[in-house]
Amino acid sequence: MKNFLTLIFSGLLTHTAFATTIAPVDVGMCTRDFNPWGHSSMCSCPHATRYDLRIGRCVQGAPVEANQLGVISKELAIGGETSGAVLNTDEGQKFELILSRQASAQLEDPQNLGQKYQISGEILEVEGLETATRPTIIVDALVPVAQ
Repeated sequence: MKNFLTLIFSGLLTHTAFATTIAPVDVGMCTRDFNPWGHSSMCSCPHATRYDLRIGRCVQGAPVEANQLGVISKELAIGGETSGAVLNTDEGQKFELILSRQASAQLEDPQNLGQKYQISGEILEVEGLETATRPTIIVDALVPVAQ
């Protein structure tokens, strides 16, 4: 019974319904610099939201850690709403990836596409105008796995 409850609880924690979401508010005053993600290092956000310097937006909700293993591929970025980088897991899950400039440059090498990676970061639920709500991982670490 204990293992069953642990399984149910861990499944709930990894479900994207509990992930951080982009807040439907505008970012306030920002610093005039660019961080490794290509956004301001600091901006003000309204009450009950926080600024995420990796995406340059105000977000709400508790962060949910992500650790996934899968193959990264490039897909057509629809209407500029998607990054174009996608992780396909062995379990059949699909995550859009938000990458730092350094990680994006690493994937520009055609040899690295189609390779298996261990990804860690934070799950973000993104709503789009042209695309449906999709699970996204803000990638903090991108480690190639020997096949």
